[in-house]
Amino acid sequence: MIIDFHAHYLAREHLEMHAQAPDGRILGARWRREGRETVLETGGQPLGSACQPEEFYDLDRRLELLARAGVDLQVLSPPPFMAFYELPGAEAAPLLREQNEAIAAVVHRYPRTFHGLGLAPLQDPERAVEEIAYLMDRLQLAGVEILTRVNAWNLDAPELEPVWQALAARQALVFIHPLEVLGAERLTRYYLRNLLGNPAETAFALASLLFGGVVERYPQIRFVAAHGGGVAPFVIGRWQHGARVRPELAHLGETPLALLRRIYVDSLVHGAQPLRYLVALLGAERVVLGSDWPFDMGTREPVALFGAGLAPQEQQCILQGHTDLLGLRPGD
Repeated sequence: MIIDFHAHYLAREHLEMHAQAPDGRILGARWRREGRETVLETGGQPLGSACQPEEFYDLDRRLELLARAGVDLQVLSPPPFMAFYELPGAEAAPLLREQNEAIAAVVHRYPRTFHGLGLAPLQDPERAVEEIAYLMDRLQLAGVEILTRVNAWNLDAPELEPVWQALAARQALVFIHPLEVLGAERLTRYYLRNLLGNPAETAFALASLLFGGVVERYPQIRFVAAHGGGVAPFVIGRWQHGARVRPELAHLGETPLALLRRIYVDSLVHGAQPLRYLVALLGAERVVLGSDWPFDMGTREPVALFGAGLAPQEQQCILQGHTDLLGLRPGD
């Protein structure tokens, strides 16, 4: 079974789900219709050509794409701009509940074609634990999508410990996706917020999880990092050296590379050489398939693996070796 672990879904009615943050920003999505043109705004900014809004919810089109691409099952997660971390937890929770139930409805309608990940209000850990119980125990979703930070908290913040405990108790799949990025004020040109900001931000999140001991304390959680883990695999040598010479990392019980090899990353690195490097560094057993549907920074041919020319057993492992992450048997 070939599984795409990185694909976004948003119900049609949720293209109009938005709220105002305390600082006045508009969060979530607005679908503005201007004559023949439709413009999807996220965070108050037009998404532009990054994707066609209907591709978030049009399941017929998605099923056709999956058939053409040779993907058997897709793990649906909300687009990251729908996490609403900036709102108070009491305001965010019902918005996330609606999205979780919408994804669960798709999964229940097409159980052999879709599985799902939900959202939880991590800015309010008590409510987040409640939502994790609901979306995993009641809705039977596989886990959650989280952003690379929760407002001012990095992912090793002590406030998040109850969240990790709840996820570990359920052996959850936790998909890490960037949204707000480091140095955003310097990344306004050349699409650098995405091209450079996203992979750097993902590496920051992984550094927090690895150096902060989260991965070691909660081995039951299956962390999957988007976009090949960002730049983390490509600066791991620097992390290794730092662990040898810097007292700030003397607390680590394992090397940064050994810790990174506990994380899964998706295959979305847009090149044969980077993908071959990921496989050599982490092992094919730690690389899962990812398309980033429906965004233009994804791929419509994920199974091609960017022509990486991997060994047959490596290719087989990436394409068909990760059913256990969803609690499936190879023959399911």
